[in-house]
Amino acid sequence: YFAFFISSIVTMLSVATFTAYALLNSELEASSVFPSLMLIQELTWPIIVLPEFISNLSEASVGLVRLSKFLLAEEIDAADRSLVPKDKRFAGRVKPGIQLDNADFEWVP
Repeated sequence: YFAFFISSIVTMLSVATFTAYALLNSELEASSVFPSLMLIQELTWPIIVLPEFISNLSEASVGLVRLSKFLLAEEIDAADRSLVPKDKRFAGRVKPGIQLDNADFEWVP
């Protein structure tokens, strides 16, 4: 439905423009109709692209807010990377998903 609305905007704009002009001036002449049609035709592409531009602008704004929150966040302490939450409400109830006892690791290139 939206594509039909967008494609019919030019026709509706032309009809509305010439209706208003005819009501105000009561005489339509070729010297005013054809240049007006040409200007309306030139405005077709910006009118069709405007909703997509607004949507892209909104998405860019959200992305910039998220990126700035990420870049301005506190640094993570490299020495403190435990998998168990520090929140005291979970003390003793949360167990790590993987637990290795007496494990040896070796890397051979």
